[in-house]
Amino acid sequence: MISVPHKDPEDVVYDAVDRAIRGGVSPTALVKVIDAIVEDRVAPPVRQFGTAVLPANNNPLEFPRTLAEEALDYELSGHIEKTIFAGVNLKSRDGLVEFDYSDIKQFYGKLRWKQSANMSDVLNRAASKLYIAPAGEDNETGRQLWHVTQTGYKHLMTLRKETNND
Repeated sequence: MISVPHKDPEDVVYDAVDRAIRGGVSPTALVKVIDAIVEDRVAPPVRQFGTAVLPANNNPLEFPRTLAEEALDYELSGHIEKTIFAGVNLKSRDGLVEFDYSDIKQFYGKLRWKQSANMSDVLNRAASKLYIAPAGEDNETGRQLWHVTQTGYKHLMTLRKETNND
């Protein structure tokens, strides 16, 4: 008989999350999947309303989260933090791995954030802290392209607020 060593359930979950992130799954998508699994397995429907089954929290309506709502989950105290947030979201929501300063300025506009007087300086300061790194030049515009680094992503995760989404 083959014996399988027992693993702590928490370790199993952490291993699965690490594998998903290394495999390119965005943190936003990962959270959505985990929430769906937990809701399906842990909080099954508790009552029926007509032909629709209401979830345990009795809220039959679910709405997509906006960028502004997602930004509220983080302590974004300055332009560097906002730039990292923008870079991560450009990748996870839009599939844009590399970005230039105009992409960040456009992102700021979507969220109605006050623009930095010198976005190039913000990008260079973020790069000096290893939160972003150069990714070459755009062939069409000649502008410097950037990408968020692991250090930048980890820093952003430290800025995440504890939330209670009940």
